[in-house]
Amino acid sequence: MAHIPLANQRALRQAVMDICSDILLATTEQAGAEDVSKALIHLVHSAVLESCRLRNDSMAVTSRLPPELLIAVFTLLPLSGRIVTSHVCHTWRRVSLEQPALLWSDISGCHEPWMLDLALQHSKDIPASIRNLHIGGANVGPTVGFILQRHMRRIRVLHLVLDAFVMNDDPEADLYVSHMLSQALEEPAPCLEAFSAVDTDGGGWLDFRCINLFRGGAPRLHSLSILGLGESYGLPDLSTPVFNKLRRLQLGGAEDITMSSTQIASALQYLPLLQFLGVEFSNYRDLPTTHPPGIVFPPKELTHIVISSCGDAPTSLIRMFCPDGLPRVDVLFRLGQPSLECISSALYVLSHEASQMDIVYREDQFTHSGLFVRTVAVDGTSRSYRHLVMRLLPAIVGHSFRPIECLRINAALLNRISETLSFPSVETLTVVLDEPLAPSAHAILCEDLRRVHIIATPKVIADGSPSAHVHALVERNIRYSDKLAAMQLNWEWGSDIDIKELAEQVVIDLAEDPYLEWVDVNPLQWE
Repeated sequence: MAHIPLANQRALRQAVMDICSDILLATTEQAGAEDVSKALIHLVHSAVLESCRLRNDSMAVTSRLPPELLIAVFTLLPLSGRIVTSHVCHTWRRVSLEQPALLWSDISGCHEPWMLDLALQHSKDIPASIRNLHIGGANVGPTVGFILQRHMRRIRVLHLVLDAFVMNDDPEADLYVSHMLSQALEEPAPCLEAFSAVDTDGGGWLDFRCINLFRGGAPRLHSLSILGLGESYGLPDLSTPVFNKLRRLQLGGAEDITMSSTQIASALQYLPLLQFLGVEFSNYRDLPTTHPPGIVFPPKELTHIVISSCGDAPTSLIRMFCPDGLPRVDVLFRLGQPSLECISSALYVLSHEASQMDIVYREDQFTHSGLFVRTVAVDGTSRSYRHLVMRLLPAIVGHSFRPIECLRINAALLNRISETLSFPSVETLTVVLDEPLAPSAHAILCEDLRRVHIIATPKVIADGSPSAHVHALVERNIRYSDKLAAMQLNWEWGSDIDIKELAEQVVIDLAEDPYLEWVDVNPLQWE
């Protein structure tokens, strides 16, 4: 209870004295017993209300908040803030500890072992999620290992960030830390759904080959991520039953670490439910020249593959992971400084059995003047999107894009390539005039071209002669046979132009083309 100021105490004493005086006055007037009883009850009730009013006036504003509002405020605080508020007063502590699911079951960004231990105690028996748990230092590691070992049976999500562990160049301390964490990870985890370990410096002091993860007692585990693998690391044995329900697998090595590609592909045989696969290594060894026999890839449920490499991802690696082009799988190649051979291999995968491709050059903070390729493989009603960011434009020159039938390309790309692009099977070509075509822009060779769709952006229209750009594009940059039968010109809304005048100019410019059967000019509104 909050302390009542001296002035309010005096007022309370005076109110009690007034009540006693009224009672004495009532008895001296020899009123009936019933009237005295009623008057006494009324006066006592008034005194209680007055006392409550004085107490409320003496309390701080935050002490008057209802529990529901306090809980909403506490949920916005980080873990350290929640621990502090639970020690402010009895009311706040009671409200805080009565909400283990809302306030203590999701532990994130914990750097101190005592905070982790306290939060797990406050969460009681509710399954807890531990995210971004930083482990570093010879003293921190063993303590965290003890704590995790005690509570592993009710941890739902565990994300470890393994910071630098060398302390005072004491290898024995590092071995002890590794031993304690290994023991914690060998505890059964019946509630565990996702496990992640990230080694920030690739120290390699946890060897997953020697750890019997969760002793096979993790029936709910569906996500496994191990990043920053060092030279002394090894992959966990994915053939054990604890992993047969995995839907997401991510493996990555530290800088300049190579990994056995055959080992990765072989491990996938035991993951029939896998939906996402991510592999991030600088390079790969023991690459087969053909698809390894006896390995069925990909798993039937696989929908996403991420292949990352700081160097080259050779053709054999890509074709091993994508032997048939994976028409239903999204493939993202993150290639740092790739070679032309590597990009050509990726293009082979992307264009395999695809019927439509978008090739767009763009400059932004993410691609750093990269080439963005999106292919859309149409198979009945199903479609799959695959993405590739490339930094070397010459890779697309001389590449055969059969059997691509629909192609979308932009003027920025045509202004930057050094040779003519050949798309022998393209029948429908869409060109986005996102910038004026340079006189040196190279051509697109489409032997079977039948339809051309040109989209003019406000930037080109503002140049003052959109029809001239369209005419130059058709005359100089698109080479086609006599099969061309239709041409359509659209422009984006928001352009300050005379629609009728533009339509007349374009029709006049193109009407003399002997191959065209019709020309359509209309505005295009992007959704």
